[in-house]
Amino acid sequence: MARTTGPLFSTDASGSMANLLTFSKWKGRTYVKMFSQPTGERTPVQASVRAMMGFLNSAWNGPVMTQAHRDAWLPDSRDQAVAPLNAYLTAGLDRWTHFTGPQVEPGYTLGGTFANVSGTWTATGGKGIITITWHLTTLNNGWGLWFHASTDPVTTIARDNLVHIEPLTTLGDHTTVITGLPPGTYNVKRRNSNTKGQISTAGGSKTTAVT
Repeated sequence: MARTTGPLFSTDASGSMANLLTFSKWKGRTYVKMFSQPTGERTPVQASVRAMMGFLNSAWNGPVMTQAHRDAWLPDSRDQAVAPLNAYLTAGLDRWTHFTGPQVEPGYTLGGTFANVSGTWTATGGKGIITITWHLTTLNNGWGLWFHASTDPVTTIARDNLVHIEPLTTLGDHTTVITGLPPGTYNVKRRNSNTKGQISTAGGSKTTAVT
């Protein structure tokens, strides 16, 4: 991947040219790479990263993260020459690469309390989906409710079987729909994380069939 200055005789460029080259930006810098045709297929790790990215993006402007939390990413954003959101996303994805939970502020020491999520929950399979009902009793330092699922008879919590993270926001009953699942019998486990990056142990499991 080559960095560019004034690509295509301009100050900026994006998109693909003749299915040969793709111009884009990353962290504010323009680059060019060989064109590749998307296959539409996702590996388990890619699906896991997308689940984490979706959660982080949703949580940035969510009720748990305050403006003070967002401002705490300013020093990192200046060091990296990127927006605070990008610094936060980079740190969160890096922590997940090391199988650790993201944090609302950089440099927290692991610890803190977890949300109180009711032990009564359901997981119902459908055509390419699993619908999960759950209840949030107390938020505490809670931030995200994680769902791991695999077609193994017993799901062992791993980075490559994270399928969704639901931001914890309001108390009461909630429904989460996980989509894009191949047919099979799934074992689903859940756990939750807090604002300091601590992740709880799995809280029970459910088995359901996806058609």
